[in-house]
Amino acid sequence: VGEGDDGGVRKEYRARFVPDILERLERAYGRYASHPSDEDDSNGEKMVMNCKDVERWLIDINKQLGRGSEFRTAAKEMGWVAPPPPEPIEDTTTTTSTTTETPKAPRITLPPTGILSLSGFQNVYLSELHGGKYWGIAYDLAIMGEALPTDDLFTARFDRMYYHGVTIKPIAVLDTVADGHCPSDVEPSDHLPVGATFERIRRGDGGDTK
Repeated sequence: VGEGDDGGVRKEYRARFVPDILERLERAYGRYASHPSDEDDSNGEKMVMNCKDVERWLIDINKQLGRGSEFRTAAKEMGWVAPPPPEPIEDTTTTTSTTTETPKAPRITLPPTGILSLSGFQNVYLSELHGGKYWGIAYDLAIMGEALPTDDLFTARFDRMYYHGVTIKPIAVLDTVADGHCPSDVEPSDHLPVGATFERIRRGDGGDTK
């Protein structure tokens, strides 16, 4: 909630899931949760996802551990906290200058004893929703056995190439239309490449040359 230009109250709305999606996520969570819950951290859930369950889920949707925003959000929901940054290391080996090394970002890991609750699992996908990754959510739901009803695959074009028609012209364009869900065994990423071959147009005194 913020203040509007006219001094009134301006409400800020964020996307949220409809009940059908929440129910699908709950059913998917139940397929992975195999760890008996502890009443202190389970919010009344009988079974919860421990680290091994989370690893199995992440491998299913991302094909490997350590990649994807689901991995990073899940780690934080399980209790991962970035360690305090180390003290900068100064290099004083030279007398003419002093350099300071930039510390590397800490590596995110799944807490071995952490638990991903149902609400935490839903928060992972809520974060995906707020990031505009609608197709990613649909893909994950399909992998988890909760495919959304649809008559066709979701397709859209986000990456484009622009050119100036006076100096160059396209002579070949790479076809990047996929026949199924991505990523898959055929397409390793949901980001399909964009490619084209251009021919340069040279303008001479006697007319245009290519």
